[in-house]
Amino acid sequence: MNTLAKYLWPMFSYVLECRVRKKELLEFAAQHIGERAAVPKAVKILPALPVTDVGKIFKVSLRLREIESTVEDEASRLSIKIVALVARQDAQRGSVAEVTVSTGEVELCELH
Repeated sequence: MNTLAKYLWPMFSYVLECRVRKKELLEFAAQHIGERAAVPKAVKILPALPVTDVGKIFKVSLRLREIESTVEDEASRLSIKIVALVARQDAQRGSVAEVTVSTGEVELCELH
């Protein structure tokens, strides 16, 4: 876990209560993370972090959420309506996004 994550995790409830802005978190990261490549380009504020049964942060779930978010952003940018979107782990292919899109009433395709 990087320094910023170590700092923010114990402060998580405080961060939610004081409603820190994403811009402020990015500025904090830029000031406190020494390696330029490690400074985050974006911040997403979640109501809670997904955890495993033993209470560890469930990174797979975070990655799958990010995949779904990226697909939604790109579809929006291209004016494509998503009918269904599921990101999941596949034993053979790793992370997979299943996307069904449509235009008007006609369904175009399902991508795997």
